[in-house]
Amino acid sequence: MVHDYSFIDDDPRTISRLANGLWERDHSLWKGPRAQVQNSLGWIDGANTSLSSLDCLLDVVASTSENISSVVLIGMGGSSLGARALIDSTNLNNRIPIYFADSTNSSQIRSLTQLVAPGKSLFIVSSKSGSTQETITLFRHFHKHVRNDIAIEAGGSRFVAITDQGSPLETIANKNSFDATIFGQHDVGGRYSILTPFGIYPAAISGVKTKEILLGAIQESDHCREHFVDASTFSLVRYLSDCLKQCRDKLIIIADEPLASLASWIEQLISESLGKEGKGIIPVCGIDTEDLKYLGDDCAIVRLEGMSSSSEEDQNRKNYFNDLSEQVNQPILYTQVVEPRDLGREIMKWELGIAMLGSLIGVNPFDQPQVEISKGLANEAIKDHKRKATRLRRIEGIEIEDLEDLLKSLGRHTYMALLAYLPRDKENERLLRILSGAVTRRCEIPVSVGFGPSYLHSTGQLHKGGPESGVFVQLTTTDIGEKIEVPGETFDFSFLNEALADGDMAALHELGKKVVRINLGFDATLSIERLIKR
Repeated sequence: MVHDYSFIDDDPRTISRLANGLWERDHSLWKGPRAQVQNSLGWIDGANTSLSSLDCLLDVVASTSENISSVVLIGMGGSSLGARALIDSTNLNNRIPIYFADSTNSSQIRSLTQLVAPGKSLFIVSSKSGSTQETITLFRHFHKHVRNDIAIEAGGSRFVAITDQGSPLETIANKNSFDATIFGQHDVGGRYSILTPFGIYPAAISGVKTKEILLGAIQESDHCREHFVDASTFSLVRYLSDCLKQCRDKLIIIADEPLASLASWIEQLISESLGKEGKGIIPVCGIDTEDLKYLGDDCAIVRLEGMSSSSEEDQNRKNYFNDLSEQVNQPILYTQVVEPRDLGREIMKWELGIAMLGSLIGVNPFDQPQVEISKGLANEAIKDHKRKATRLRRIEGIEIEDLEDLLKSLGRHTYMALLAYLPRDKENERLLRILSGAVTRRCEIPVSVGFGPSYLHSTGQLHKGGPESGVFVQLTTTDIGEKIEVPGETFDFSFLNEALADGDMAALHELGKKVVRINLGFDATLSIERLIKR
């Protein structure tokens, strides 16, 4: 069943008062400890703060980007999703290539290690807390890789840290003589940090017009302050609140290809901000438009459009989606991102809108209470290998043939999340899109796809704290490649990847969620193809 949201008061006057309170940073708008909420509102003026210090940041960009041929961004969740959204959405052709190290899968680490030239690459280590386990272990791997390739004394000279002041990562950066340490805003949480150095520095390195993005965000903020009911943020809040009151809690985000990473950032923002206390909106990216007709009346659509070749093409696309919306009986909200300023306005709109919606539905959009559960269980496995065999290994996987029973048990208003602890490459992305589409057509439910362990820092909070309508299918594989040891530890990345998967599996079990695991064996491609055929 969909949560009852009939209590939402989305009268324009109520939302306007809410907006006024937000500008005044009124902590009482949201549940949660006063100090915690007040220390999470720096993003409201974050674009102005970043703009005022942009020249200094661009000086760091200039000094750290000399003679490099590629960039590797090591970071999880908001420490990488925001930067990726800024970079991909601007669709640059001649930028420095940037690769994202956000997986502990040995095969993916192996491929990336072979791809980049240590002596000509810049490694950005990004973590707000400075202690994110995946980020720190990946740093150790690439730092060792650089030290082995060039002079030992130069081992830190190709690294930049982005973190909060006083964090463990700052200590690591100082100890290893990083080129630079860039501090974020202490009063801005990870998922709201896209317009702070966590997003702006990597984007600037790639050649993105960051000033224009910040100016666009400021324009949306100013418009909201002056004429809120005419602003796109107001339209977003009304649209989402209306959808919830109509029991439409699944939000299908259909994005043009250059905006797919922006959709992923929105997915994280919604999931971590609203998915708690059994409430929340379930964002689903990547659904084929032809599959919308299989979805029920608990879904709504957001359409992210990029640049079109002409106004005629733009109108034709709109007509197509209007007709489709009417055919499938699902409302649709349009937005178009063409220029960097559009991107800035869109980011600010979603940050403001989701924060306001959190107030309307009665949750604290600035905490993530269930995220630590799976982290704790994974740490148990890492600290004691024997305990891993006794506690977490009790969770057995099912055979591919047994998936039939699970599919038959899926009811109305359900959604499925495919949680893939596989290399994130184009082939696996393609196969999982096909698999998710096949489940949608057969079971008439939306299916999301997340790659582990990255999704733990994106949709993981929603899975554990959000609506009870989720069914979770964890896909794992058997690593047959050469083991990659984690420097300074007694375990390798294969073990770490398994521990993170086991920890999330155990956490979902402890919270009473419906979750199964399918081990795809040595040949994940063949096994996924078998699943598709079923």
